[in-house]
Amino acid sequence: MQTNVQKEDVHANLQAPPRSFLAIQNLKISFSTPVGDIDVVRGISFDVSQGESVGIVGESGSGKTMTALSLMGLLPRPIGRVTNGSICFENRDLTKLAEHEMRSLRGGKIAMVFQDPMSSLSPFYTIGYQIGEAISCHQKLSRSERDERVQKLLNDVGINDPKRRVKQFPHEFSGGMRQRILIAMSLANDPLLLIADEPTTALDVTIQAQVLGLMAQEQKRRNMGLVLISHDWGVVSALCERVIVMYGGRIVEEGSVTDIWNDARHPYTRALLKSVPHWGMNKTDELTLIPGNPPIPKPGMKGCAFAPRCPHAQASCFNEFPPEKILGTRRRYSCLL
Repeated sequence: MQTNVQKEDVHANLQAPPRSFLAIQNLKISFSTPVGDIDVVRGISFDVSQGESVGIVGESGSGKTMTALSLMGLLPRPIGRVTNGSICFENRDLTKLAEHEMRSLRGGKIAMVFQDPMSSLSPFYTIGYQIGEAISCHQKLSRSERDERVQKLLNDVGINDPKRRVKQFPHEFSGGMRQRILIAMSLANDPLLLIADEPTTALDVTIQAQVLGLMAQEQKRRNMGLVLISHDWGVVSALCERVIVMYGGRIVEEGSVTDIWNDARHPYTRALLKSVPHWGMNKTDELTLIPGNPPIPKPGMKGCAFAPRCPHAQASCFNEFPPEKILGTRRRYSCLL
């Protein structure tokens, strides 16, 4: 899908990136199973600067959502846990914080927009109450100040007549408006970092473009760092300046959106791009399919996870993960090619 969002050209490769305020180093996430521990994220490293938008793409099961949940301290415990590495946010390692410390950050300096707004909003409370509760957890405001802020947030995200709307329940809104409410809730405490996990998957194309435009506008206006989780290249290219490609729990390629779109190096990235519909295609044109299926995580996995599906795989690809090749500032990939 190609999405047109009016914004400044942020696709230029940054030569001198600003100081990172989120830095993930060698992060490994494991799940306990009856057959042993399974690594679902297998040692990834990346950083995000304030005001920067970074997209993470890949098929289901690549580790995108688990990475996002680890940033929020929301891994399903005790089954899921961070077993190695660090997540440094403003020079604090989030993996070492107690739950009450994470709770003070979650929804405050770090916020998240989830995929399905209907399951993220309680059907038993008005949307005004739910947004107000998010504010009360982090700010000491009078009731009138809180109500005024709730209405302003709804107005900011394009919901008309907020004074009346705050008294309504989630089922009284359309899917696109519920997603706007979630965005308003995530912005309630002026976060420094916003994580959006497939925020437009359940929306039609028109509403999707509106929501993306809203997120781009608010991210720029508030100078937030943004981590966008998606499988849709159109969404990522519309909103992000840099993209991270994940497969089998690892980062296989990273670079600016423009660099990767024009010069993808990893076979998986190339295959993903070839499977994307684009303007100018004829009705008879067929999209390229990636043969096979994504890997099922299991104990003791080794080698490149994409090797069974890769037309260029060599014998060594099945036994060891290819070394990382650095092409420039924030430009890398892991492949023998």
